[in-house]
Amino acid sequence: MPRALRAAVPLAIAVLLGISGPGRGESALRPGLFASWRIDLLSEGRRSEELFSVTVAEEVEAGLWRLDLERGDGAGSYRILYRSGGPAPAFDRTRIVEMHALDGNAWTPMDPSELVLLDRVRDMELSLAGAEELGDTLVQIREGGPLKCRRLGLEREGESVQEGESVRLRTHWKVTGEVWTSPEVPLGAWVRYREERVTKKFSEFGGQVFEGEAQASLTEWSLEILRLP
Repeated sequence: MPRALRAAVPLAIAVLLGISGPGRGESALRPGLFASWRIDLLSEGRRSEELFSVTVAEEVEAGLWRLDLERGDGAGSYRILYRSGGPAPAFDRTRIVEMHALDGNAWTPMDPSELVLLDRVRDMELSLAGAEELGDTLVQIREGGPLKCRRLGLEREGESVQEGESVRLRTHWKVTGEVWTSPEVPLGAWVRYREERVTKKFSEFGGQVFEGEAQASLTEWSLEILRLP
């Protein structure tokens, strides 16, 4: 069976943060740990950049952690109570017991669904189901490296369908990329993540099929700083 088709089977999560799974990094949680990533996005010819950092503040009780999240350039500060352990993805919403956003000088309760970035990290982890092992390698980061990493290859594709009264819309997508993970890195273990996605839409109307232009996007996460307590 072609590798692309093998990767398209229903996603199954590997053991979270355990060395036996490709993602996670939960075993690295300890107070004082800090990690910061740069996120580069290229879509429809437009490039954007974002910074995202996690600080492990304290273990409130066994398996319950207070994490401080920051988005760069004043995009947002967040504080969450996070439940570790179990098979769920590192940033699955079921792990977030409580979440607050900084509003001026006050912490205001918020729904985790409002921070789309968390869903994106969860989806990144899920994408590793069926990833191809490409061997171990050393990756040098700007502050805190080098890190011994597992290198994984991504290749998967799928299709979604929307049915209307007279029009049927099919959206076909294909993802290729590479991922580097290290158990030293918290909450997903990402050292680098590079994903190229190509999407094409097909409209079926009156027995005819109209094919849209392919749309490509590129997402790259790069760990820049890792400070261990």
